[in-house]
Amino acid sequence: MAKIYLIDTMFLIFRSFYALPDNLINSKGQHTGAVVGVYKALQHLVRTENITHCIAAFESSTPNFRRELDGNYKANRRETPPSLAEQIPLVMEMCRHLGITVLNADGYEADDVLATLAKRYSAAGAEIVIVSNDKDLAQVLQFPGVSLLHITGKKGEYQTLQADDIPKVYGVSAEKIPAWLALMGDSADNIIGVKGIGEKTAAKMLNEHSLDELLNDPAAGGARFGSKLTAAKEQVLHNLKLTQICFEVPLAEEIAGETAALKAIDVARAREFFAELQMKQAVSVFDDMLPEFPTAADIWI
Repeated sequence: MAKIYLIDTMFLIFRSFYALPDNLINSKGQHTGAVVGVYKALQHLVRTENITHCIAAFESSTPNFRRELDGNYKANRRETPPSLAEQIPLVMEMCRHLGITVLNADGYEADDVLATLAKRYSAAGAEIVIVSNDKDLAQVLQFPGVSLLHITGKKGEYQTLQADDIPKVYGVSAEKIPAWLALMGDSADNIIGVKGIGEKTAAKMLNEHSLDELLNDPAAGGARFGSKLTAAKEQVLHNLKLTQICFEVPLAEEIAGETAALKAIDVARAREFFAELQMKQAVSVFDDMLPEFPTAADIWI
């Protein structure tokens, strides 16, 4: 089976939106900066990695289950700017025009979709690369054949993380990432950890004891933190429900290798889409193509 790339598309959208000026607008008043940025990121990725199999994951169109569990989950984040929100459907449509399979699931985050796909493809013996800078996704590296591709720097350089790299980066192994986040908290997601326990202390504890031991045996946490951990048991267990990625998202379609293969592009429709957004560079790519339904690999590699 070919190497399969799973794209955290929301990461690319937000990264592109805040990296490019918010004044990229076509004559119809549509903001296009995030669309342009994601197009360039995908083009660079396909060229650099010689991608032939790729799936783009998106967020649920309905509230995700973590918000149902805890109304404070991610409540500290500022509201998505309208000029960004209006581009998310356009990026989704663009991916389809480029022959990239698009997946999301009601009630689940993009991370959950990526993790479910990675687990399934791992079980099938495939090599999987998840393109994201999200530390939560490090827990997926517990499955054989999975790696993370971080985008670093303004020029889009890549850093590959394997399972063996995770303890060096975060201090704990991949499967302990949810417990690590549950103990220390995660300000990015508005998850409050145990007072006084930071990332290094949480890592040290989990490298010496299981989470159950830390929560149920005051001696395991040591004189300084034993009583605090016992008192915070319910909070930590609640946090764990938020930090643990779901590996069993009920995806609507059967996932097999051919699902991820880059699909043939309808050149005329793709050109029309990019012309509508006035993305001249993309239009010029399709101007040079014969209408023989190439794939993204054909036009970019």
